[in-house]
Amino acid sequence: MDLIKTDNNMYIVITGGAGFVGSNLIKLLLKKTNKKIISIDNYSSGTKKNHVKSKKVKYIKSDTKKYIFSFKKSKKNSFIISLR
Repeated sequence: MDLIKTDNNMYIVITGGAGFVGSNLIKLLLKKTNKKIISIDNYSSGTKKNHVKSKKVKYIKSDTKKYIFSFKKSKKNSFIISLR
C-alpha cells in the first residue's frame, strides 16, 4: 500500500501524532501529500511542543480507542497509521 498516493476524499489519521516519531511523520506527509491529517494522542509521552503548525492538521487529545472505531465505521475514506 502506498502511503503517498491516496484517494481525493481520503484523510490520514495518525495515532501518537504528538510524539517525536508522529510529529516527524506529519511533517513528511505534509510535504508529500495534500491530504488533511488528524492526530489523536493521549499525550502520555507526546507534547504540544511537537505540534506541526498547519491548517491541514487537527490534533485531538483523547484515548485512541474511542476514535479509531469511529473512523473504521465512517463512510468517509481514511488511512490510519497507528504509532501507539
